[in-house]
Amino acid sequence: MHARIRLVFVVALWCVASHALPAQDTTLTTLLVANRHAVELREGRVSGPGGQRLLDGATGARFFLIGEEHGVAQTPQLIQALLRDLRPRGFNTFAIEVSPLQGHRLDAMRGALDLSARLDTMLSNWRTTIPFYGLEEERALLRSTLSREGAAAPMRLWGLDYDVNGDRLFLEELERLAPVAGRPSVQRARALADRGFSTLRSQGNPSQLFAWSAPDSVFTALREAFGSRLPARASAIIDLFETTARINRLFLSGRSYESNLMRSAFLRRNFMQLWEGALVSGATPRVLFKFGGNHMMRGLNYTHAVDIGSAASVVAEARGERVYSVLVLGGAGTTSARLNPIKGAYEPTGAAEIDARNLAWLKPAVPQDGWVVFDMHAVRLQYLRGRQTLTSEQDRFLHAYDAIVVLGGSTPGTNRPFSLQ
Repeated sequence: MHARIRLVFVVALWCVASHALPAQDTTLTTLLVANRHAVELREGRVSGPGGQRLLDGATGARFFLIGEEHGVAQTPQLIQALLRDLRPRGFNTFAIEVSPLQGHRLDAMRGALDLSARLDTMLSNWRTTIPFYGLEEERALLRSTLSREGAAAPMRLWGLDYDVNGDRLFLEELERLAPVAGRPSVQRARALADRGFSTLRSQGNPSQLFAWSAPDSVFTALREAFGSRLPARASAIIDLFETTARINRLFLSGRSYESNLMRSAFLRRNFMQLWEGALVSGATPRVLFKFGGNHMMRGLNYTHAVDIGSAASVVAEARGERVYSVLVLGGAGTTSARLNPIKGAYEPTGAAEIDARNLAWLKPAVPQDGWVVFDMHAVRLQYLRGRQTLTSEQDRFLHAYDAIVVLGGSTPGTNRPFSLQ
């Protein structure tokens, strides 16, 4: 059960197959080493030839896609350092793995004098918190993006994902919006959400949470509660949690492929709505995306879906522009932090993704220590000119990312406890 719980709450479902690989391709390893560049942080900025490659690659891009191994402390530190150089160069929007409603809550804090206190309050308990940002390093990154830095204004915040634990918060708001005659329907939904949370607390079973199990009939009743006048805000709340519950019911029933297809479509739709809305307002934002690595892949990802990585590439290329896509991984032999919902805490767990079988082709080129950037664009061009045969893993990674960063000596993110309320 414990493993099941962890699977459910790892919001970015980067599921990889364990295939037996042929003997290591020495040609590919040689090219990886030849296109490997050191990167480090100095006084809060990236430096070294690898750092310069990351900045150069991102500077000319409309979208900078960072796919990450979640829960690695050094990843948000690297991103914060990159943004110190990229924000003055025009990157003004931060897209993250939270829902549009949670994104609006965060965006409303931009530039606030009491930003730190407001973030601490928001992230202090289960009802109001958002995934990943219970980690100290992630919170510091979020705080920096929402703050003015030198001449750079606070970044806009886009949330593109579903919402796995904000159900009780937004159902409470929905009850306030509902007409008196319709409130019993909302109250029944709130009672269902409360029971699901109680089951989590008493039995350690997250599968009954509202955002994971609520049936379609609940959402039909919620819409009917408003009669013929459904406010836009109420519609947004109902639509978000109906979609979230459908995605998660599929996952819990073993239909993970359909679940991932629905989620990737939802992510793409939210991205397009925010992008097109920005264009209508006269803006052409430059966006840094920070999502699980699977979401940022170009081409079919590891859940065999077309995700934001492909959508952003199509949008940019249709404008005669481009994206720059980077995968950031922790070092070999390390662990990352994952949420234990029973304790309301992030804990070190699992093996580093660099140690997984699907990355066996990369690992021989990774040095024993230090941070490195592999220029996958250069490797891809040089390797494919020789028409060598690729394994399925090699093929996906060579096409999915323009660079891969491996953070040797990485550590799990630092837990900031929050209460289970």
